[in-house]
Amino acid sequence: MSAVGKQRPGTVLVTGSSRGLGLAVSKALLASDWHVLAAMRNPDKCVIPRAAGRLIPLRLDLLSQESIDHAASTAHALARSMPSGQLDAIVLNAGVAAMGTLEDTPVEAWADIFQTNVFGPMALTRALLPSMRETGGRIIVVSSEAAIYGFPGVGPYAASKAALSRWAQSLSHEVRPFGIKVTILEPGVHNTDIVDGAPRYNDESGPYAALYSALDRLARVGRKIARSPSSFADHVVRALNSPHPASHRPIGADAWLLHLANRLLPTRMFAGSVHLATRPVRSRHNNRAQSWSAIGLLKG
Repeated sequence: MSAVGKQRPGTVLVTGSSRGLGLAVSKALLASDWHVLAAMRNPDKCVIPRAAGRLIPLRLDLLSQESIDHAASTAHALARSMPSGQLDAIVLNAGVAAMGTLEDTPVEAWADIFQTNVFGPMALTRALLPSMRETGGRIIVVSSEAAIYGFPGVGPYAASKAALSRWAQSLSHEVRPFGIKVTILEPGVHNTDIVDGAPRYNDESGPYAALYSALDRLARVGRKIARSPSSFADHVVRALNSPHPASHRPIGADAWLLHLANRLLPTRMFAGSVHLATRPVRSRHNNRAQSWSAIGLLKG
């Protein structure tokens, strides 16, 4: 049995705690009496209340191996001073996105996205695992519904999240003999700035202009159905506190529908629905290309 299963609250490291889902997760864990090491690029700008010493901001830049190594050693030292005396859990939440097709997105952007979303979390976990193998614990990997299917215009993000999910799946089997349980969460649309605040490599006058217009329309629909980050944070708290957490779970109705459609629909039919959602439709009254989402078509 893992240390988390024996004793709660424990000590948890949460990456990407400065905003969005990570901020909500850190707050929810504090409210559940966990001791939180809130990892972020600039801990001086931490907006989370210190909660009577149960929260410690931790500097972490996943683009820097030196920062990863320093954060891991610091986390070990801080965890030893906490009531449980060890690091009981990791929530790998930090991530970045970008919008752009393969031709429009610079290679450097792909490299940064994969470093932040995949290689950085892998390196941090690798540095923290030796001690966790001795005590057990939990690892929550925050992937995305984008990992389920490769939608156009967000290739770097979708590919990186798919890689993250598959790596975490492999990791879960590797560490299970040591009492470490891995849970992969694939959230749908939540009210964060990961998309709106992401770089846009859109050539609006280029060959993919109509696609970008369609994606913008889909994004507007997505904002209307976006859930609060706190609703996602509740799933993380339950996963950490459960004696038998799920190994993999889509979060939100949109993520579940996408997951089920990808599994149950014939490949050609599912691909056709994606094409329908992102294709431009020419108006009968003018030659301007109009974007239509699948949701928009269903609503009439």
